[in-house]
Amino acid sequence: MIIIPSSILTQSLNREISVSNVSGDEIIIIVDSTLHENYGLKYPYTYKINIPPGSSDLKAYRKFFTSMNWSQLSEKTSDDFFNGIDAVRFDYSNNTAYVSATFHATTDSLLIKITDNQNNNILIDLKEICKYYDNRDAAVTCTADDWHMSFSDYFIESLTYFRQYNLWVTGGIVTDSGWCDELTWQQIQNQLNLGYVEVAAHSRNHLHVPYNNTNYEIQGPKEDIINNLNLPSQFRKGEKEYVYIWIAPFGEYDDSLDYYIGLNQYLTSRLTNEQYYTFSAWEENKNKFAPVGITYEMGEAYWAGVHDLDSLNNTFDMVLTNGEIYHLMFHPHVLNQYNSWSDGYVIAHLEHISNRKNIWYVALGHLYLYHLLEYDEPQVFVDNEQQKMPGFTLEQNYPNPFNPETKIKFVIPKSTILNMKVYDILGNEITTLVNEEKPGGIYEVEFNASAIDGLSSGFYFYQLKAGEFIETKKMLLLK
Repeated sequence: MIIIPSSILTQSLNREISVSNVSGDEIIIIVDSTLHENYGLKYPYTYKINIPPGSSDLKAYRKFFTSMNWSQLSEKTSDDFFNGIDAVRFDYSNNTAYVSATFHATTDSLLIKITDNQNNNILIDLKEICKYYDNRDAAVTCTADDWHMSFSDYFIESLTYFRQYNLWVTGGIVTDSGWCDELTWQQIQNQLNLGYVEVAAHSRNHLHVPYNNTNYEIQGPKEDIINNLNLPSQFRKGEKEYVYIWIAPFGEYDDSLDYYIGLNQYLTSRLTNEQYYTFSAWEENKNKFAPVGITYEMGEAYWAGVHDLDSLNNTFDMVLTNGEIYHLMFHPHVLNQYNSWSDGYVIAHLEHISNRKNIWYVALGHLYLYHLLEYDEPQVFVDNEQQKMPGFTLEQNYPNPFNPETKIKFVIPKSTILNMKVYDILGNEITTLVNEEKPGGIYEVEFNASAIDGLSSGFYFYQLKAGEFIETKKMLLLK
């Protein structure tokens, strides 16, 4: 196990992402390949990037491979209404660029650069991943329960209204064949194609807990959704499709359900406990977020809903002021059966919360997919002391980034027993490059990543030990 000196670490934003600033004018972001495969990561993340004071007329570019041509990002301003797209917004007064970009299906890397009006690269520095997309002030997400053949028409009615206000809805489907026939699946597909809809698993049979066959009600609806629907591109990675949310029937939950939610790679489960305004915590041992509640259910009091317009609007205003998450839940059949759409308060509330340029409007699954890359810490072992001695030199590898070969030059002033090893980002030994006594002089060794099975794109460390001299440097393999 290597002890990685803190002086050579570029600060990572979380456990899965590594960041490098190449010559100060290109940023390379690497995401963990297992995380990428398990969750797709096809929603754009917003990177807060420092730009030089006095900048103007800048352009931002991104690409996914070193051999790929740069692609210019669409520029947006704070006067534009947009959500969930690759774009850049420059805040020149605060020397900041907000770059929103997705990861590509076939590589774990993302490269970003910014140029001036003469097409020269400028010096940039990645500050953080923003809490919300495009550094918005707050987030709004909506969820709806009980999508099946008896209530599908009510869903279509509700989604038509919500879509008119550019509001995303995550709809929970009860998927067993007795609940969801071929016509219903086609209706759901049509709504997906129209946009602003995410599908969630709502069990196969809408049972009370405990279940006789828990995994049948957890894994089963996910399989049904993937087998019966063609999910939109932001819920896919190549041919692989993702269902991120499991909605608990009746809001009921137990430990058995909780176990299978993580086992089946849902990001979280949605319950019905109200006055919930924040993200739930990541549960490392379960590979999922803790169950999440809602802010309010909009609807009739008989269904534990809120239909007082002032209460709904005032709560939203509070959430916006506090920079939190407004999670509106509803049952489409309840809104229809109680004539809520003609009652006035539903439309008035949707008008109040929608189409604001400082709010992030997002499906619940994408809300948590975005949050997945925000808070996890890098798992590295840090030692603040580097032992350097006069006459000993370890140079930066060249080329860097590299694929698959790179050269490492070092200088020793006298005959010394040398040991040079390569380690991965977690400190696990990959290979030994030198292990022998050499006379004083200038040396160069080659590291060939293709000679070692299983090496993926990412950061690696090489460390030279020569007597009391110890130095470690970082290099980037970019396939």
